Amino acid sequence: MSKVLVVDDCEGTCTIIAEFVTRDIPEAIVSTATDGEETLRRVTEDQPSLLILNIIMGGKTGLEVLDEMRADGCDIPVILTSGYVTREELVSRGTLDDERVRFFAKPFTGDELVEAVREILPGEVIPLLPCGASHTARVTRRRPAVTRKRKWSPPRFGTRPPRK
Repeated sequence: MSKVLVVDDCEGTCTIIAEFVTRDIPEAIVSTATDGEETLRRVTEDQPSLLILNIIMGGKTGLEVLDEMRADGCDIPVILTSGYVTREELVSRGTLDDERVRFFAKPFTGDELVEAVREILPGEVIPLLPCGASHTARVTRRRPAVTRKRKWSPPRFGTRPPRK
């Protein structure tokens, strides 16, 4: 079972990213944090398989959190996000030299993020992909899509169930 920790100082952004991941990877356990101190504590306690980390936050920045994690020997993969820091700044700092670190500039799409999550956690995540989804082309070549039968539930507003 994959554990994903989503960190952003904006709770709305955490919720949206968590929904993207849980929508397309329902077997992943997604939790959220809103600051650097909480992130370091949750990484130690929960031991997530992946960290989706915003760079600019109040208190400790995402880069400070990443540096502390690496100094403590924590080598989990990290997806950094930011609307302010550029890829060039991260390259000049040497952050992206680590193959376990990826970067997404905000705004990004849910499909882009989910595709990156699937690539980072290929052995842990079984893809449950809807037909015709835009991010499925490369993933479905590696592993066939698995579909689940949906349990019938009655429609809203008092309509009758289908006849058998």
